[in-house]
Amino acid sequence: MPGNNTFGEAVCDELLKMKDSPERSSFILMKRVYPLVYRNYPIAVNRPVALTEVVSELGIFGSLVAYVIFLACY
Repeated sequence: MPGNNTFGEAVCDELLKMKDSPERSSFILMKRVYPLVYRNYPIAVNRPVALTEVVSELGIFGSLVAYVIFLACY
């Protein structure tokens, strides 16, 4: 279970563990997204530039935030 994410059969186990807990109502169930993998050159401070496999983290929310920032600047 990476971070606060639960996948596959572990979803059932987690929900059963908190069967009568108020915490259960705070969980959001979503369809798992499998992003496309690309080969690119990520650039980061103090790391060598090298061709590697990456996934885009810019989804619809990031696009909307970028658009609002763009509008605010012009």
